[in-house]
Amino acid sequence: MLVVGILGIMLGVFGVIGSAQVALMPVLMEFQKDFFRSIAEAALEEQQQETLGPKSLADSTCPLPKTGMSALQTMEMMERMWDVPEWFSWWCAVYGLVSLGICAFYVFGSVWFVLMKKRALKLFYWSLALTIGWALVEIAVSVFTRSFIAISMISGAAFWVIINAVILVIVISADKKVFVISGTAVSN
Repeated sequence: MLVVGILGIMLGVFGVIGSAQVALMPVLMEFQKDFFRSIAEAALEEQQQETLGPKSLADSTCPLPKTGMSALQTMEMMERMWDVPEWFSWWCAVYGLVSLGICAFYVFGSVWFVLMKKRALKLFYWSLALTIGWALVEIAVSVFTRSFIAISMISGAAFWVIINAVILVIVISADKKVFVISGTAVSN
């Protein structure tokens, strides 16, 4: 049971980090858009300096360094990746903050589980249930975005559901004698 609690603490901390990343995703996406646009513009300028060819990014066939793709092809690919609904930025911020709270509760429940406190099992069960439920919400919302980013969000949330479901089954099926306090068993 100690190993499960320590694993829960580790997963909870990773969840806190991931939640912060999701909350900051709109800002990071804007940064990436600006970054890749500047790369494409630099490739276009380099091409224009070498030849007096195309005057716009749309006319560019200059390959980007080490990719073999033109600036236009790279920008089209990146635009498809960033093609998300308008509500996605708002959703990321809300989702990240709620996930932060759930993952903090998950860490708290895991710490109590390691310390074998009186209500540790209930807290751990609740934290696992909240985490699994919230990951299922993430999967559902990600499906509605219909974007490239949704693929990574769905796979990450599905992995999170599977790992936590396995932990839940282990805890449910494990011997709970260690949670006996003063001759009275702690209820599930």
